[in-house]
Amino acid sequence: MAIWFNKNLSLEDIRKTERGNSLEYLGFIFTQITDSTLSGYMEVSPKTIQPLGLFHGGLNCFMGETLGSCASNFCLNNKEQIAVGLNIYTDHLKVVTKGQVTGTARPVHLGRSTHLWEIKTFNEQGDVTSISKLKTFIKCL
Repeated sequence: MAIWFNKNLSLEDIRKTERGNSLEYLGFIFTQITDSTLSGYMEVSPKTIQPLGLFHGGLNCFMGETLGSCASNFCLNNKEQIAVGLNIYTDHLKVVTKGQVTGTARPVHLGRSTHLWEIKTFNEQGDVTSISKLKTFIKCL
């Protein structure tokens, strides 16, 4: 059973949120939605590397915040509630110097006032490169 408020939520609908903000500027692209996960990727490029040529660790957090916050909001009726990031914790496990970094958000807890998401990022070989835990606060409008 899908966790999303809009049971007909499509990847096309989600991709509309990429335009005109940091997602578009940094090249983040949503790639998949399942009944309980949301995925996307970023290219390793001059916009996304740090001075040593590695995919910037802050972008692991960015991907975690993006995937978890968006997923959290897709679980809600946004005419009545919104989810905002409350806390994020990221462990950087493996460096990436080329290709793509893909992330997938999965719910750990979907409560009335908070949601907890685990977001794992992967390199092109399928190795886990980071794990983030994101807690969102559910705010009534």
